[in-house]
Amino acid sequence: MQAIAYTDTDQIRSVLGVDAKDMPDAQIMARALDKELKLELTRWLPSHSTLFTAGTIGTPGEAEVAIADALQLYSTYFCAVLVIPSTQLAAPQAVSDGKNSMTRFAVNDWGRMKLELQEKQAYYKDMLVELSASTVSSVGISLFSGVGLAVDPVVSS
Repeated sequence: MQAIAYTDTDQIRSVLGVDAKDMPDAQIMARALDKELKLELTRWLPSHSTLFTAGTIGTPGEAEVAIADALQLYSTYFCAVLVIPSTQLAAPQAVSDGKNSMTRFAVNDWGRMKLELQEKQAYYKDMLVELSASTVSSVGISLFSGVGLAVDPVVSS
């Protein structure tokens, strides 16, 4: 298992339904997924690193944990969508032990699987946008402050 930003190769393989024999870490890491993921997140969620840290270090609140979880799930599905074209070539379609055989991944399943992965990716992206917009950071500004008149109405000075 090798780490890729907010996910890892095991999580990507599990989403695709393959194992380390079908698709080794080196094959996944050769895609430079870490860079692609960070560039994509920086494009639409520039504070992704800060949001993830806030949800995983110390005693985060419920909203911070939800953002960190959504970031992990988005990252897994984003990477899986990028890896799926090479999965078609790497994963054996027919598996046999000599006596018994089994067929996996029918030809039409790859297109449907990619659409399902893209839908999940979009779902978690929308969730991240919504959660990060609703997270209000405290900036130490008081909404109410004392107001004094510049002129004393009694004395008129």
